[in-house]
Amino acid sequence: YGFLDSKKTKRISELNNLCFVDTPGYNPSGYETEDDNGIAFETLKSASVILWAINASSGEIHQTDISIIHRVLDENASKKIFVILTKADERMPSQLQEIMQKISESLEHEDIEIAGISAVESGTGEAEETLFNDNPVSVFEFLVEENKNRVNTILKCKELSNIIDEVFKDYEVSINNDNKKISDTKQKIETVKMQFETFKSSIEKTVNQIRDQALSSSNYRNSNFNIPEINDDFDIEFSDFIDDRTSQNNKNLEKATLLCKKMIAAVYEIFPEMRCPNCQAKIVPDSSACIYCNANLITGKKDDFCPHCHAKLDEPGAFCTICGKKL
Repeated sequence: YGFLDSKKTKRISELNNLCFVDTPGYNPSGYETEDDNGIAFETLKSASVILWAINASSGEIHQTDISIIHRVLDENASKKIFVILTKADERMPSQLQEIMQKISESLEHEDIEIAGISAVESGTGEAEETLFNDNPVSVFEFLVEENKNRVNTILKCKELSNIIDEVFKDYEVSINNDNKKISDTKQKIETVKMQFETFKSSIEKTVNQIRDQALSSSNYRNSNFNIPEINDDFDIEFSDFIDDRTSQNNKNLEKATLLCKKMIAAVYEIFPEMRCPNCQAKIVPDSSACIYCNANLITGKKDDFCPHCHAKLDEPGAFCTICGKKL
């Protein structure tokens, strides 16, 4: 990365859509652990492009690197890889070409396709890059091209937003289902209470009849037996509990709705400077075509779609036949 900063200071801003992540805690020289390898694999798996640094002093590719790269390619065979031969100043130019040739052949033998390979000097001065004669691709130009392709992260934004929205909707459905069950339970409780009131009334009527008959009996009047009173000990009061549960569910739903909006907004804040791959104009969120040049934001090509309503245009014209806006 020092090479990019020192050599291309004025143009480094062209890589504003890229984020560089080092493989944390990973050392392929024999000191790595299984945890290090696992972290390296997960990091590389999530990356869009891999910059594979190989020390020019030895020119060797560690088998651990090969194994991890194969695992990554098993997950995504189309992932781009660019090999950077570091510390190129420690080798003669002719030696660098030999090392790059050897690396290229080794990777071809391993069935690992690379987008390019070049050698860069160490240090912070005016570092130079040596291109591979058989495939003269500059790492900086490669990254500039990838920077343009990264504007496709608008699609990733939409994808992430949809996932967040789906998760929220699942939560919303779950809350509403719970509220429905609570409401059904409340209704059942009310029915049971009505049935109990009917039962209690019937019991009271029977007891009163027994009491009336007993009071006319001399045996009862002379005994210590008392007919029990029917009270409200069996009343069931769940209303407060049910109302509290429903109220808490609704509060949680309100919090989740707010969190959902914040998360979706955060997704679009991650890539505030996404630009059109054709004209480099700033992309309008949720658009599928550039509003300035009408280029497709996925391919960078000018497709026959209206930049305003995104309707497909059957034939070229000055105005969209669907929304009527000027093209």
